[in-house]
Amino acid sequence: MTGYSLSPGISACRVGGRLVFLDLPKDRYFALPAATDAALARLLDRSARVAGDESHIKRLIEKGVLRPDSRCEAPELCDAPPAARASMLDEIFPQREFGHAVGAVSRITLERLRLRVRGLAATIGQLQRAPHRDIAADDAALRDIVSAYASAGAYASQRDRCLPSSLALARQLFHRGLGGSLIIGVDLRPFRAHCWVQSGECVLNDRVDSVRVFTPILVV
Repeated sequence: MTGYSLSPGISACRVGGRLVFLDLPKDRYFALPAATDAALARLLDRSARVAGDESHIKRLIEKGVLRPDSRCEAPELCDAPPAARASMLDEIFPQREFGHAVGAVSRITLERLRLRVRGLAATIGQLQRAPHRDIAADDAALRDIVSAYASAGAYASQRDRCLPSSLALARQLFHRGLGGSLIIGVDLRPFRAHCWVQSGECVLNDRVDSVRVFTPILVV
């Protein structure tokens, strides 16, 4: 029996019973018509198929959402990280001196430039290929870096800041071997997307109440 997987660059999650997709190459989020959504949901849940399901799956392949894949029976949704239970911002008091934040501001500005020049897919792809090595926990180094990004908020533009700021923080943590994950989440009430960095159950650059309403659709 032929199996299926999501096409490269596409990730998905289930929010309130509906499937939501992120197409990185096209830099867009999308959902499916109700009948197609139901057909794919039955495939994901290994439920009994109904008449017409195969035609819906075939159209998803033609549109580049799915691809035949003998290695798996059904596509895999985003593997969500542990639920956020704490925020490092509740434990640190960011310094407001520009000197403390200048490095973070520069890194955020560089990520904005990367997004503008390379696009979302290439920027995320580069981060995915970065070494994800974890060294012995260094709470002092982690808190110092997070504090700098918290301070940067007073100087960097607030417009669409969560993505470039989170990319910059994640890239720096990966480079230092301090772990963490970049998370993009979505909500449908109304539709909105958000990005943050998390280490285990601890959110590093946002508050728990701010991120818990979002369902992870991509974790790097």
